[in-house]
Amino acid sequence: MNYIPEYFEIIGNRLANPLPEGVKGEVHHIFPKSLGGSNKQSNLVKLTSAEHFRCHELLVEMFRDNDKNAYIRMVYAWNMISNTRDGLVLTAEEYQRYRDEYSEIVSEAMKGNHYSLGLHWTLSEETRKNMSKPKSEEHRKKLADNLRKVSEQNKGKPLSEEHRRKIGESQKGRVQSEKTRQLISAAHKGEVKSEEHRRKISETLTGRKDPLEVREKKSAALRKRWDNMSEEKRREISEKHKAYWARKRLESNGSTK
Repeated sequence: MNYIPEYFEIIGNRLANPLPEGVKGEVHHIFPKSLGGSNKQSNLVKLTSAEHFRCHELLVEMFRDNDKNAYIRMVYAWNMISNTRDGLVLTAEEYQRYRDEYSEIVSEAMKGNHYSLGLHWTLSEETRKNMSKPKSEEHRKKLADNLRKVSEQNKGKPLSEEHRRKIGESQKGRVQSEKTRQLISAAHKGEVKSEEHRRKISETLTGRKDPLEVREKKSAALRKRWDNMSEEKRREISEKHKAYWARKRLESNGSTK
């Protein structure tokens, strides 16, 4: 299917019939900026959010089988449009399609297969330094607000089986740092899980056995964690374990009488 005519029909119609003053719109680069398009007025057009989304959807399809590097950049842009625009409502099929494509690209990039994706760029030393600089309180708040907004938009939207499988595979063999564990623990402190939640966790873990390599990594992480503990913390954990097993023995003895 040729997506080019529809793309330029939307652009041409909006150039001929600009949005009225006061009507909210979004500036779109006719020739994508990520592919070398300029910020000159001749390369810009103001679209509605729905038109903007559709144009980026068409750009993905236009480059899908023609230019892999351009296709990936268009998927990234499409993802940004879909997650950050107010008033944009996606169907379940649209959401699933673009999330699956985006997840696959990100998954490959995280594995380091940048060249198989056509991502032929590297970060400069200056960019790395800027990324590592401490963020201002205002910047952190803005990031948190954006994440919360995306989370609310996606809440309740079902993930496809393929998407769930890819998430599961990406987590296999992953060992979290002590700092990450502490942050997760603090975030869930005092949280009461429902019976349904507990049952699902139990079913997930039943019969599960990690590969030897994963078990060795976990064992090494636990040993390192234990070695770095204070004597006081070790005694506290030991006392808790003793109390737990003493209670289990009492329960067991009581059930056999």
